[in-house]
Amino acid sequence: MKDLKPYINAYISNWDYINNLEDYKWEAIKHFQNTFHVEGSITSRTIQGLSKHVNLLDSQTYYPLGMLIEVSKEKQDVTDKLLTNLFDETIPLKERAIAYMSGFDKLVKTMADEGHSDWKGRDNLQSFQDIHAVSVYLALHYPKAHYIYKFSIFQTFASMVEYKRKETGKVDRFIEFYSLCEEVKKELLKEKEFIAEYNKWMLSHSYTDENYNLLTQDFIYAVARYFNNNTYTKSDKKKPIASSSPKVIEASQFSHVNESFSGEFKAVKGVDYAKKDEIFRGIGLLGEEWAVIYEKERLSKLGISHSVIHTSIEEGDGKGYDIESVEDDGITPRYIEVKTTTGGVGQPFYFTSNELFYSELNKEHYYVYRIYNFKSATRQADLLMIHGSLKELNGKPVSYKVSLKE
Repeated sequence: MKDLKPYINAYISNWDYINNLEDYKWEAIKHFQNTFHVEGSITSRTIQGLSKHVNLLDSQTYYPLGMLIEVSKEKQDVTDKLLTNLFDETIPLKERAIAYMSGFDKLVKTMADEGHSDWKGRDNLQSFQDIHAVSVYLALHYPKAHYIYKFSIFQTFASMVEYKRKETGKVDRFIEFYSLCEEVKKELLKEKEFIAEYNKWMLSHSYTDENYNLLTQDFIYAVARYFNNNTYTKSDKKKPIASSSPKVIEASQFSHVNESFSGEFKAVKGVDYAKKDEIFRGIGLLGEEWAVIYEKERLSKLGISHSVIHTSIEEGDGKGYDIESVEDDGITPRYIEVKTTTGGVGQPFYFTSNELFYSELNKEHYYVYRIYNFKSATRQADLLMIHGSLKELNGKPVSYKVSLKE
């Protein structure tokens, strides 16, 4: 396996950046632990415990929790037995995982044969109780012993870090993932300062991750999901598709602000609050990845081999811009701040004082890449490039930072 240090450094420096998207997993475990040990059947307690799963389970086309709820309405005695067996830690993991999945499949088929709802005769009838669902049930019930598993994440991460997978069966790969997690965890735990901060963060939120299993899984997910671009390793990401030729306009075309500019730029590491708000809505990083790949394609077509640096990932998100590239001459720097929306170009966007200061000091080299009509599934979007100082955009202050003295 490759040295994980570059990925660990990126994960640590962007902890706030990523955690705003992923902290629902800690909340899901906290909720399960707080609600499972109440009175009631094991099925009803499991369903209640899973009620804050957010997007760990059900989606438009995948709904294991929904099926568990539906089936238990008529066959709770059977689902109780299946879950009791699944949660029995004295039984080998592979054995109980297979028993649960196959048992639930048979149960759904039985209900279909009995005429439940419109299930009878449906060729596409599924129980959705797959190995991912099993991993979520186990990880929320026994967070000290289990990991949330998704094969696509395992596959991507293993490829990125050159971890040679041996198993081919679905359940065997699930078991092998545990071995990978244990190796990764050893490297994460070497970061003493970060682990200390992580423990403080958990304490402040009343979260628990005693054996750091969730941290390990989150790191693997973050690497596969957020750092899978050419900044770190080769990637098979879809190329960005601009719906039309990108338009470049000068910021000076907008209304001028008459007040004189003053302020001092300081590159900072830490939390970029406007960006955190954008990232929380789930498209900020995807937009940046789109822009990084777009820039590489742009330079490649010009025959320029200069590297494109995803600065917000490599150095933190407080430098005043997200991406460092070059102009068409291959020499002159181009500093790019990415603002992404799934809506139209008229949707408002936010920038920080640091971005404002940096753009004013480097107005000849500063661009806002306004990515709009963004479609994450196809990587299709429209792009407007705004060149010049953000001061020219006549922005309005909408938030202030206040520090109270003790």
